[in-house]
Amino acid sequence: MTERLLLPTDFSVAAERGVRHGAELARRLGAAVTLAHVWDASAIGEPPATLGWTPSKQERLVTEVRAHLQANLDRAKEQVGGGVDVRTELLEHHSPAAALAEYADANGVDQIVVATHGRTGVSRLLLGSVAEKLVRLSPCPVLTVPARD
Repeated sequence: MTERLLLPTDFSVAAERGVRHGAELARRLGAAVTLAHVWDASAIGEPPATLGWTPSKQERLVTEVRAHLQANLDRAKEQVGGGVDVRTELLEHHSPAAALAEYADANGVDQIVVATHGRTGVSRLLLGSVAEKLVRLSPCPVLTVPARD
């Protein structure tokens, strides 16, 4: 029985397709949905001292980015539509696939529905595939939704 679905999003057009597909599946199954985005706060890095950035300015920047991402998650929540219990999670981790797999394991997720971006060749080699890594790491089934119809 599928009661909890995890729908990762990076706010791309492909991810929107995955969220819509996952939302429809949740409606049909009567499942609850967690809409999640993973980001790496350390990727913001330390600005050069020559810019006059203080640690407090750096902290404010991280806080503003976190608020912006949460607002994007709240907007993405509208894509799920009515009739589905939806919550959002903003996860901080350097590896999106690992963060999502850990979240799924810790929170009893029954299935993950993730969009693929459809990269091939060198771009796939250089950028990697979060969906592919997630399939390998996930403690539960992963449904991949292609980027294109």
